[in-house]
Amino acid sequence: MNSDGLFVKFGREEADTAAGGAYNVDGATKEVSVTIPYTELLSATAAIVGSVGNPGARGVQLPKGALIEEVEIVVTTAFTSSGTIGSATFVSGTVEAGDRSTAADVDGLTTTAATGTALGLATAGTITVLRQGSTGHGADIGGSALAENQILVAANSAHATHPYTAGELVMRIRYR
Repeated sequence: MNSDGLFVKFGREEADTAAGGAYNVDGATKEVSVTIPYTELLSATAAIVGSVGNPGARGVQLPKGALIEEVEIVVTTAFTSSGTIGSATFVSGTVEAGDRSTAADVDGLTTTAATGTALGLATAGTITVLRQGSTGHGADIGGSALAENQILVAANSAHATHPYTAGELVMRIRYR
């Protein structure tokens, strides 16, 4: 961070690819889409998506004022675990974009109830849409507008006993 609060990269980090991006879907609805391999979920502590093996990763930003309507999880490669895949979790949320470490709501999109069973992580092609009231939805889905720009984070809160050994998903966050 420079003195203006901007995230500045130098050297090889300048060419880092983004883990995801945003685009218009329909009218006022926008969508952030991000691919998350199991290697991004090898900790119980939430980390910026795209930062595993690349600590300078910019991450995927959700804008100030976004009203999150739903989160869609698409399993592109079946997940496995050296524990029980059904008990592994996919917890996701955000940290403040300003300092990239202060928790805004690290389980604001999906909570510990978003288990391998609830999301169908063991089966490639499974699509799960989380809206307010869905099993595993976080408080930011259908909640208040984001108070500031935020960066997407993710974790497996059950990593100690149910670590992932394979898998990949695409997460689509729809907001207005």
